[in-house]
Amino acid sequence: MFFLSLVEHTYRVFKSTWGIYIKIIAEYTSISNYNEQDGIIEVCDGLKLVFANKQIVGEDTIIDEDVIYLIEGLKKVSGQILSNSKYEKNTIIVIHSINIAPCDFQEEGLVAAMIEWASIAFGFEVPPIDVTFNKETNKYEFLY
Repeated sequence: MFFLSLVEHTYRVFKSTWGIYIKIIAEYTSISNYNEQDGIIEVCDGLKLVFANKQIVGEDTIIDEDVIYLIEGLKKVSGQILSNSKYEKNTIIVIHSINIAPCDFQEEGLVAAMIEWASIAFGFEVPPIDVTFNKETNKYEFLY
């Protein structure tokens, strides 16, 4: 199988005794080129998201409730995606694999991971993402 726009990105943050590791493998294409109709999620007007029926690497390790974080990340950069996509307002992102390290995972990291993936895939500068570690709550805090 050949993917013209397949992009792999690993997001990592380590500012404490534990960190965040999220690896995304996804591609983008024209909505009209995508044959499957099940499971398509509308991110915004002209931008959709779907999980591929056949995974490239293993299974997705995130749960359904975590998909909202992927959508949030895409929404934050949807303007840049649509203005840089050769498919313009007819763009669908197909996620083939998301791998996480369960001991190095925090759901909010999916937002940053998706933003960074999109910036690589669509060729725009990553917007500032400030990440700090709160020792009291033992959590990473993200400022987009």
